[in-house]
Amino acid sequence: MPRQESNSLSDDPASPYLIRAARVADRESIGDLWLDLMEYHRERDPRFKIGADARAKYIRNVQEMIRMRECRVLVAENRETGELVGYVTAETKHYAPVTIAGLYGAISDFYVSPLHRRHALGKRMAEEVFRWMHEKKCVAVQLNVAEANPEGQAFWAAMGMEPFLRLLHKTF
Repeated sequence: MPRQESNSLSDDPASPYLIRAARVADRESIGDLWLDLMEYHRERDPRFKIGADARAKYIRNVQEMIRMRECRVLVAENRETGELVGYVTAETKHYAPVTIAGLYGAISDFYVSPLHRRHALGKRMAEEVFRWMHEKKCVAVQLNVAEANPEGQAFWAAMGMEPFLRLLHKTF
C-alpha cells in the first residue's frame, strides 16, 4: 500500500541533526550507509558477506520500503551539510498464530556513522521508530543484534530491549 504519511517528525531544534522520514531521493545515501554497516559487521565477524550486486538490491528494497505504509525508513541528516549520517528501517508484521496475537514492529537495519555517535542520535531515531510502531498498534518490537556487536547490544539494552530468542548459525 502507498504511504500516506508526512515527512515531518517531532524535532529537536537544538540538535545539529534532523531526524526525518526518508525520501526516495535518499536511497543512494542509504545504500552507502548500509555498506558501512555491513563493513562494520564484517570486520567483527567474517560471516557477514555481501554479493557484488547487494548494494543495488538493497537500494531497490529501501525504495519500496519508503513507499509502503507498513514500513518506516528514517534518516538522520546533518543540518549543516545535508549529509545523511544514520538511518533505520522498520516494518510492522503479524505474529504467527501460535504466538502473541497482533502486530509487532521489526527493526531490520539501524546505523549511525561513527563520527556522529554520542549525540543522542541513535536514541532519537529509536524513540521515533518506537513511537511509529505504537501508533500502528504494535504490541512489541523485535530486532537482531550480532553477537560480535557489543556496542549494539549495549545500545539496545539501554533502549529497554531484552533478549528473547537466540539465532544459531552453522556454515557449511
